[in-house]
Amino acid sequence: GDDAVEGVLTNGSTLNLNFNNNTGLMTGDDAFVFNVDQASAVNANIAGGDFSGAAGDGFDATLLNGSSFNLNVDGTPFTGAGGNGLNVVADNGSLFDGTLANSSLASAGGNAAGVTLSNNSFGQLTLDNTAGSGAGANGLFFNVGTASNFTADLVNGVNLDGAGVSAINGNVSGFSNATINGNMVSGAAATDDAIHLAVSNNSNLVMDMQNAGSFAGAGGDGLQLINTGDSTANITFRNGGVVDFSGAGGYGLTSLTGTNSTSTIDFMDGASFDMATLDAIRLSSVVNSQTTFTGSSISGANAGQDGIDLVALTNSTTTINLTNPGSFTNPGGDALKFFATGGSTINATIIAPNGSPALFDMAGDQGIDGVLQDSTATLNLANLDFSGAGVDGMAVRSNNSTFTANLTNLQFDDAATGDAIRIQSHNGSSSSVVASGLSGSNAGDDAIRLEALGGSTNSVVMTDTGSFSTPNGDGVDYTATGGSTLNVNIAAGAGTGLFNNAVTGNGVLGTTTDSTVNMIFNGLDFSGANLAGMNITGTNSAITGNTTSTTFNGAGTDGMNWLLNNTMATYTLAAVDAADNNGRGLAINATNGSAVNFTLNGVNLDNSLGGDALQLIGNGGMTMLTVTGNDVRGINAGNDGIHMEANNGASTSLTLGGSSRFTFATDDAISYSANNGTIALNIDGTVVGDFYRAGGHAVNGTLTNGSAAQVNLLNLNAVNAQLNGFQIVSNDSTFNSIVDNVNFFRTLPGATDNGLN
Repeated sequence: GDDAVEGVLTNGSTLNLNFNNNTGLMTGDDAFVFNVDQASAVNANIAGGDFSGAAGDGFDATLLNGSSFNLNVDGTPFTGAGGNGLNVVADNGSLFDGTLANSSLASAGGNAAGVTLSNNSFGQLTLDNTAGSGAGANGLFFNVGTASNFTADLVNGVNLDGAGVSAINGNVSGFSNATINGNMVSGAAATDDAIHLAVSNNSNLVMDMQNAGSFAGAGGDGLQLINTGDSTANITFRNGGVVDFSGAGGYGLTSLTGTNSTSTIDFMDGASFDMATLDAIRLSSVVNSQTTFTGSSISGANAGQDGIDLVALTNSTTTINLTNPGSFTNPGGDALKFFATGGSTINATIIAPNGSPALFDMAGDQGIDGVLQDSTATLNLANLDFSGAGVDGMAVRSNNSTFTANLTNLQFDDAATGDAIRIQSHNGSSSSVVASGLSGSNAGDDAIRLEALGGSTNSVVMTDTGSFSTPNGDGVDYTATGGSTLNVNIAAGAGTGLFNNAVTGNGVLGTTTDSTVNMIFNGLDFSGANLAGMNITGTNSAITGNTTSTTFNGAGTDGMNWLLNNTMATYTLAAVDAADNNGRGLAINATNGSAVNFTLNGVNLDNSLGGDALQLIGNGGMTMLTVTGNDVRGINAGNDGIHMEANNGASTSLTLGGSSRFTFATDDAISYSANNGTIALNIDGTVVGDFYRAGGHAVNGTLTNGSAAQVNLLNLNAVNAQLNGFQIVSNDSTFNSIVDNVNFFRTLPGATDNGLN
């Protein structure tokens, strides 16, 4: 009606107990219970027999004040205890060394096996082919405190499935140490966390699990680690392939490391955190702490919240390294999320094999979502698919922070309501993205959006760029203000580089204020924009760069429009098509002391139906607008073929050579005017110089208010203008011209007003 065996030892006593093939079924309390005190010792060997069904604990030992207990059990079940299968408490320098082999602690009402150590005590527990499944509380429970040490070896198949709380639940505190070694351990269908580990106050935990079974279906988290207070935790799962933590009711894996602590988690051969109700993986480091997660073949598909969530606060570092990742598809929140503040660091390396992209697609919110405040983040990502995000494909916001990314073969297509890629660098931040093989078509807003504000730098260099076609907003949208520096350099791969058909915006929209921009595009297609193909505004700034082998055809307004106010700009357009637009072909408006130098090589401005093919306007004192071109054309302009202005002390200069074709202008083939300004126009048509069939004048100049013009025309065909061939109107101004071998005559029916007027 009470215990099968009860022992009480005090005052240095020793008990040696050997039980062979004895039975103590259905005891009214504990099967075995020992109270050992005052440096006493028990040595118990139990083989065979059966002590199942105890109303209390199967085995219960309390060790106090330097006492010890050595337990060896082989082939003896303690199944179905109403309390704990095994319960050991050791305090004040006591020692427990227990081995249970080929036995059972299954179906306990409390813990299958529980060990509590305190005050410099030591515990060693080996479960060898011993089941602890179906526990009402925990499969394995340990509480190690106040300078104590615990080692558990779970070997040769230890089943901890179906725990009422956790399969493994451990707490290590107060300068203590715990080591958990496992081989062929399982813990599926826990009611709370499958594995719950807490380490605190200068303590250490090591868990090394080999050939692990399933820990799937936890009602709480799959694996939860809380490590704080100058402590260390190292968790390793190895051999045996992918460990199953799927279907957790909370997080698949969550780790919180705080206050000068370090956590290392390594899944060498894979883990599944699929179908977690919250995040698949969440790693947090707080207050001078470090967390490192390393794994191969890690998956986290269909998470209710984020696929991967990385947090680092107050001088902490959170690092994740994944090789050959599995699927993180369809998270309810972000696929990859990171957040860092207070001098902290995020490092994320996720590399899938070439040609086999890992799925991070169909995120409910962002594909990649990063926020940095006074912190640093580094991403190394390759061969990943972030397509189909509900908001942005990739969005990173840095405030007084440093962001660095190396991106290879990533997809950000079909971002539903946001940008395919958005990099925001604010308030002294530095952002650098080097990328190859990216795509981001059908963005809900901009294809690529870049910001550098408040003394920040933002550099994005992309090569072998795929399709970013059909954004709902702009193709590329950048803003640099407040003493910032922005570099955007995008080059296409073979047959790619599409930024075309911007539904409501521009191909390129750039705004620079009190800042510096370097803009380079090579081999891209910005055609079909609803607004301008390229629309650039600069105020009190400097803009440099070049656009090569790129098209801006079919824009709803201008092909290329530059508005420059007190800005220095040096830019080259080479092999650029900006034809068939509903506005102007190329318009450069420089004001208020701007110094602008453009080089045009092989630029096509044909069919600028809503304005001038080439429009150059300088306005304001000391403004200098200089354009030099070869092989420039602008046939069938809606207004003038070439339109030049210099006003209020400005100087506007155009020099063209090679093949120049500005025929069939609706108004003048060449029009220039100056009001207290200076015009320099030099066109050498020795190769080709076609300016015929103007609807107005072939060459039309107006000078007023102390202006000056030097117009040199060589070897041009300017026949059949509807009005004058060469007209100059000068008032209080100076006009000089060299016209050599230029034809203004009429060959069609009707008459030109004057050859020279």
